[in-house]
Amino acid sequence: MSLDGRRVAVVTGASSGIGEALARRLARDGWHLVLMARREDRLAALATELHGEYEVCDVTERESVERAAAAVLERHPRINLLANSAGIPGRKGFTEIDDEHLERVLRTNYLGGVWCLRSFLRGLEAAAPAAHVVNIVSVAGTVAFAPSGPYSAAKHAQLAFSRATAAELQPRGIRVHTINPGFVETEGFPQRTALRSAFFRRAVITPDRVADAIADAIENNHRELFVPRFYFGCEADDPVNAWAFNRRTNPLGARLNALFSSDIGHFDVPDMTDVVPEAYELVEHGLLNDEDFRDFMFGNAVRFWGEVNPDFFKGTVVEKQAAEVLASAKGAARV
Repeated sequence: MSLDGRRVAVVTGASSGIGEALARRLARDGWHLVLMARREDRLAALATELHGEYEVCDVTERESVERAAAAVLERHPRINLLANSAGIPGRKGFTEIDDEHLERVLRTNYLGGVWCLRSFLRGLEAAAPAAHVVNIVSVAGTVAFAPSGPYSAAKHAQLAFSRATAAELQPRGIRVHTINPGFVETEGFPQRTALRSAFFRRAVITPDRVADAIADAIENNHRELFVPRFYFGCEADDPVNAWAFNRRTNPLGARLNALFSSDIGHFDVPDMTDVVPEAYELVEHGLLNDEDFRDFMFGNAVRFWGEVNPDFFKGTVVEKQAAEVLASAKGAARV
């Protein structure tokens, strides 16, 4: 806690992008902020605006992290939140990227979070059980693309680090949250100009959206989130679909966003007449409840398309119902 009794949050990469957006959101929520990044001019201005503190720190250098952490812990022995949001892009493959940049991608996006956790661990333990660690990873940590191989590799390592420490620190009263953003428009990641696909450009979100999801994860103890949501297309009448909605058996208590799909258009499925009743058998057999079935058949599809293009359902017969679904989903996040 700070001297005035507020929760203390340490945010790395706070001079821009997701880190800056998160700092602003936490300030609105009443946290006392300690901002960390390399650019002192931006840090100082933001810390003044948000009535917080700052430490100049390069998370790629372990000594720099240890020095900054020692200074912060001297002022604040209890740290309620460590948000590891420092990150840099790496838009070249392993055979093309230069050696120094390759090492910096790995140190910033992976090892920086490791050094910060180890250095602030004493303060987090002192604040337990009201202690949280947020690791801002990426969907790139779950897939791999040749043009950004080093970045994906660093994010794979960071994802493993985040999931492993979630289990390791839980008995100590420290909750670790993994946030996997998709395409986010920031200074370091100008997605709207870098992405060639019009569909993917429409999927670009703002740092504020990620910051809202992080705040939701902390307050509601979501262990891992994809922002925006992650969706799965599923054969309509497959009983395995029920597993997507079963929080009791899914890892992390997740309710997956399964989307209705089928072989409509194939020679044996000429229209929807038989497909929907067959899908509803999942409810009749007790595998899904009515709410799950509505999300499977309608709600998840509306969120999938509507969050990419808010006008997608305008002029359709379901415009009103789709608008209601999108309004209720605004600001929410699920695995």
